[in-house]
Order: sequence, then C-alpha cells, then structure tokens
Amino acid sequence: MLTREPGRKDLVVLSARLGRLQIDGAEAGRRFQPSVERVKDGEGRNRQKRRPLPALQQSLERHESPESCPIADDSVHRYTGAMRGPGDILYNFHWIVPGEAARAAQAYAGFLGPFLARHGIKSLINLRGTNPKYGWWRYERRVTEKSGIVHRDVMLDSRNLPTREMLVALFDAFDRAPRPFLIKCSGGQDRTSFAAALFLIHRDGWGARDKALNHFSRFPYLHFPKEHQRWLQPFLVFA
Repeated sequence: MLTREPGRKDLVVLSARLGRLQIDGAEAGRRFQPSVERVKDGEGRNRQKRRPLPALQQSLERHESPESCPIADDSVHRYTGAMRGPGDILYNFHWIVPGEAARAAQAYAGFLGPFLARHGIKSLINLRGTNPKYGWWRYERRVTEKSGIVHRDVMLDSRNLPTREMLVALFDAFDRAPRPFLIKCSGGQDRTSFAAALFLIHRDGWGARDKALNHFSRFPYLHFPKEHQRWLQPFLVFA
C-alpha cells in the first residue's frame, strides 16, 4: 500500500514492476497452455480406452449420419389402395423404378407365380443366398423355372457389412438380370432397402442419393432396423 503521494521516481518503479508482472504472466501462460492441451488429449485417449468400439461405430460417431426418414417423400401419391392389390400389401411390394425394378418380401403365403405374372417380372434377385435345404428356396426356384423367370441368388447379411465379393455379385445381378426384375429378402424391409438404394446409386449416380435414402423409410417400406442393422443406411455416406 502507498502511504504517501507517489512522486515521479515511485511511478517509474511501479510501472517497471507492472511490466514485469505482465511479461511473466504471459510467459507462464504460454508454458502452461501446452500442458493443459496434453492433459485434455490424454483424457480423450483414456476415454476411448475405457469405451472400446468397433471401427465402424467409432467412425459413425465422428460423422453425422443421415436422419431416419419415417415416410418416403411421395408415398402418399404413389401408394394408394387403388394401385396396390392384396398380394402387394402382403408381400410388401413396391416399384423402385416403375417397369424396371421392384422390391418385395419372401412369398411365404404362396401364389408366387400369379404375383410375379401380375407385375410382368422377368427375373428375381434373391438376397438370401443359395439355400436348397429350405422349402421356400426350392419353391421359389420351381415357380420361376416353370414361368421362365430368371432366378439369381445373391448373399447379403443385414448383421454384417457386405464384402467386396457380395457387392460385385449384386451389381452384376443388376446389370445382367432381365428387366423388370424383383429384389427380395425375407421381410423386404432391411436387406431389400439396402439393395434398392444401391441399385438407384448404381443406375443414376450419386445425384440419386436422396432418392436412394428414401428406401430406408418406415412407411411404406416398413424399415425398422434393429441395433445390429443400423449400419445399413449410413453405409451410403461412407461408400
């Protein structure tokens, strides 16, 4: 504390001390800042160690994933009772590109022949792979063979990322299958949504990305992915 009126000499001494305090403080701040950054980086590394995640899930957490679309944009106009018969509703049938490519579920209830004939389907792409030990596969092959419809087996697994070989086989089926073709899995909801989206990208390029993402809508395609199937829609972001 100053006990008397400061003279010129006192003011000079006080200014010098204040200057040293500012310089020392700045220097201390510069020395202290890297330490703070190192501590924060260390916390980040420890946090990752405490919560290990698969590489894909870590990647998804670092990027924005497209929001789930509950309703396809133009579904109100395209999907009416007048346009869709009972078989279409039962088998979750929808055109991806009218007259060119369609999507559906497994025809567990039968009547596969009339169902395919009604829509003029020329080929069927089965996303469940070759399964001769199962009745549904034998029935499907028998009906398509009798009707002169090309049947192609492609394997996709909604629980795991597709391998390069799986994608090559799928795109080859897109290119070689006579049109209109039908893509189907078990429920026509998850793998079929994935394949339909890839077909649009394959056909029209990345400009069709938003249209492709609509195929992951809850309505009308009934896409309600389980936890292990949530990679399907973001796959297009990282492809």
